[in-house]
Amino acid sequence: MKTQTTLITPAIALHILTRNHCNRAVRKSWVTQLAGRIKGGEWKLTHQGIALSKDNILLDGQHRLLAIVEANTSLSLMVTTDMDDDVFGTLDDGAKRNLADHTQWNVKTAEAVRFVTRIAVGAGSPSAAQCRRVGESGFADLHDELLTYSSTNLAYYSTAPMRSAAVILVMLGASKSYVFNVYKALIAQQFDSLPEIAHSLIRQVTSKSASSGVPTNVLARGLKVLSPAHKGTRRLTTNDDDMSSALAMVRSALSK
Repeated sequence: MKTQTTLITPAIALHILTRNHCNRAVRKSWVTQLAGRIKGGEWKLTHQGIALSKDNILLDGQHRLLAIVEANTSLSLMVTTDMDDDVFGTLDDGAKRNLADHTQWNVKTAEAVRFVTRIAVGAGSPSAAQCRRVGESGFADLHDELLTYSSTNLAYYSTAPMRSAAVILVMLGASKSYVFNVYKALIAQQFDSLPEIAHSLIRQVTSKSASSGVPTNVLARGLKVLSPAHKGTRRLTTNDDDMSSALAMVRSALSK
């Protein structure tokens, strides 16, 4: 068995892929995501490259090779050759690292960062590097601070979209003490401390006319309920325009 760093061109990648007979089904979305990282300059040389058997059959690395082809960009990879065929069953059998593992953020903070990053970059599965840039914009620190107010797992009210709404409002200039205190009262169900619009949300959640199944709608409701600008509003309503506005607010806050 021999391992060395090799420059893999799109043509070389295509040639190796002709010897791809035993790998799992291709996940096209993962190929596209890897290609995006390559074109964005986010790819780093690591021990994870490609592996070939003694007969030059591709054992590992098909998604990386397909990404090189899609990105039409040459890439240096660690290439291991002369591997025994029977190692195939042990490849990619470990636990995948999640965003919290990559960044050392609180799991809830990582969840919220990934949620707003999907909105900011328009990607269903943003990379760890993209999430890190968004988190380090100030979002992660503010979210950690929000968690000190309450980390209760209360359905709907403590979901990532609702927590994200609180952080985004503060990033856009809303009073942190107001936003965080309303969030805390909402989580604790301290009804006397809540504005009328929050009572309207509670009624909607109780009657199930508001569901956490549509994250963008939860975000839009949260941006209204937690905002000082709406504290005098008695009835909470949301429509398609409100959800479009919510997405625009996230992008605006994270572009500053």
